[in-house]
This record gives sequence, C-alpha cells and structure tokens, in this order.
Amino acid sequence: METGPLPLLSRIPDLEVVPLPRSDRCCGAAGTYGLIQRRLSDDILRRKLSEVGELGVTLLATGNPGCIMQIGAGALVQRMSLQVVHPLELLDGLAE
Repeated sequence: METGPLPLLSRIPDLEVVPLPRSDRCCGAAGTYGLIQRRLSDDILRRKLSEVGELGVTLLATGNPGCIMQIGAGALVQRMSLQVVHPLELLDGLAE
C-alpha cells in the first residue's frame, strides 16, 4: 500500500494529481534562509515556479507552511494563475 499525500489526494473525486518534478527540492524559503540569502532564495523560487508553470496546473498543494507562503507570494508577483494550499484544505472541502 502506498503511503503519503499523493495516493490520498488521488482519491479525491474530480482532482487530477500531477506530481511536481523535483518536488523534493527546496522552494527557496527554508526558514530564515529566504531572508538571509534573498538573491539565492529568489533564484530557487523562480526555478520552482517555472517547473510549476510548465505543468500548467492551477492548484499546488504542499504541507510546508513556508512553501505555501513562498510559492504563493511568488505566484502573485509573477501574476500566475496558481492557488497554493495545504493538502488538508483539499480534504476539508470533501466534508462540505
């Protein structure tokens, strides 16, 4: 039996789960890293947003609050049509 968020999320009706290439790579937030190493943090974020953009997804789920803020803010700045949520927000929508 597969464990982790992707198999669980794939059970949500009408939700197509598209794994993000290099999802194991940092988004550039990494705690205070995004403040201390701003330029490098921005470079990492740009790469992450480029990978997301290439997939053409409009919703990205991540369990890391720092990534939610970093990717969400970057998407806003780049005017991407991307909503960034915690996976529990998707599961919570099933209870309604």
